[in-house]
Amino acid sequence: MSKNNKIVVSSLAWSQPPDELFQTQANAIRNLGYKSRFFYLNEPIPPDTKIVLVQGPYGTLLPLINQLVNCTAEHRPIMVYWFQQSLMLPRPEWVRRLFARSFSDLHRYHREAGAVGQLLEILSPDFANTKGRRLSFLGDILWLHRHSLLDVLVLSSTVYAKYLSQYGIDSIIVPRGYHPFYGRRLLNMKRDIAVVWMGQTRTKRRKKAIYWLQKQLEKQGQVMHIYDAEKDTFIYGEKRAQILNRAWFVLNIFTNPTDELSIRYYIAAANGAVILTEPGENEYEFITGEHLVECQVEDMPDVIQYYLAHEEEWRSISENMLSFMKNDLTLEQSISKMLNEAQQVLKHRL
Repeated sequence: MSKNNKIVVSSLAWSQPPDELFQTQANAIRNLGYKSRFFYLNEPIPPDTKIVLVQGPYGTLLPLINQLVNCTAEHRPIMVYWFQQSLMLPRPEWVRRLFARSFSDLHRYHREAGAVGQLLEILSPDFANTKGRRLSFLGDILWLHRHSLLDVLVLSSTVYAKYLSQYGIDSIIVPRGYHPFYGRRLLNMKRDIAVVWMGQTRTKRRKKAIYWLQKQLEKQGQVMHIYDAEKDTFIYGEKRAQILNRAWFVLNIFTNPTDELSIRYYIAAANGAVILTEPGENEYEFITGEHLVECQVEDMPDVIQYYLAHEEEWRSISENMLSFMKNDLTLEQSISKMLNEAQQVLKHRL
């Protein structure tokens, strides 16, 4: 596209100022030949915007959606919704649908939440808007689809794509995408930590598995670090890079096999660590034994010991994963795919 005819892509910024990853994505958009702008949640969508990119979400969508609802069809920007949260699928379907409608502020604001949602709005609106946020994601997607505002739904989860297709909701599968932002390799660091866990434990089952593994490794004379905001604080940025460059493995345990937690894979690879994961239901292009290590939790102590004794095999997996991501799974490639899809929708609208 020519310089004067560049399509304007405006990204919703959840933090002020936008964080480093957001700026990285903006650079990728510009590299692909688009004009990149951003706006905050309570600000107007920038003029001349043709595509609105929403990632997360990391807060309510209501102010943005109200702007889109008030646009005429011919002037409404294409909405690309890059969903990166959990749909909380384990619940029975009838409970899931009830919660989806009741906790979605889109349903409640537009008086489509049903009796339970209306009661919740009266008795405990703060709970619905804070602790209930994780229960609202499915309801928001269903509402956007029903009102023809979900132009391009982008997922990294094949499980979620299959589930939403039951409601007639189309989506495209796009990897989260590698970028050096996630970390760096420090060649002078000695890898003296067998395993690192990062993130909240959330469920009894996951917490039990994580702490059980630590005890098993201690019996073998190995070190495991747990950063779960209970035993130790979360790690980010340079501190995370320093720790993961000392680690052989980054542990991945699911709260439920449907979870989409591949962000761990990109963070681990960027810092030279290898993902050690239990089997899950999402389908990725990663091959166990070539890009990562996969086994049942009860087998992890023995598997870890094997790779600690066979460093060349471990190193090969580490290098294969980073090479694969740098060549085939970059953030810019992911953004290109979703914006190409948005352009096709835009052409059909014109």
